[in-house]
Amino acid sequence: MNMASNKDKIFQLIVDIFTRHHCKWWLDAGTCLSAVRKGDFIALKDDIDIGLPSIHVDLWDTFIEDFEAVGFRLVKERVYKGRKVTIGFKGHGEKLDVYFYYEKGEYFWHPIFGRDDNGRGGKYRIFRVEKFSKHLFSDLKPIIFKDKKCFLPNPPEQYLRERYGDWQIPNAKYRFWCDSKAIDMDFVV
Repeated sequence: MNMASNKDKIFQLIVDIFTRHHCKWWLDAGTCLSAVRKGDFIALKDDIDIGLPSIHVDLWDTFIEDFEAVGFRLVKERVYKGRKVTIGFKGHGEKLDVYFYYEKGEYFWHPIFGRDDNGRGGKYRIFRVEKFSKHLFSDLKPIIFKDKKCFLPNPPEQYLRERYGDWQIPNAKYRFWCDSKAIDMDFVV
């Protein structure tokens, strides 16, 4: 079995878990970009990104149990200002990140965790908040991706513009923790 078909099989397993819980979810970040731009994963090494509204944070432990039961290993649980925001897994040669988005005013927001320069050539970890127009997540767009019914922020092109700017041009040097157009350093959560 080649790498692409293994990734497709693992993706279908992941989608089955979210579908089983009847929760609202969408292809997020690079996975959304892949589905819209190419109809396939852009790169075999990319992780799989899924977004959910924070109303489903009560499924946090259930997701951990479900993914561990099918061979994934929990590698991260991130909390930001007392809110559960990200769970990450590795398994079957793939990485999965599950992001919980919170609502504030006209926005859905989520913190990203990345690296920054400390001014002396060293790197340190930092949270930054990304915010997106709330209407993108109210009426998700259904699509078939990898033979599974999936959902995208709607319209997906606006979501991708808010995240990447000119999303149609590949950027091999893109670093999500500092290049995201959705980062708002002044947004107070």
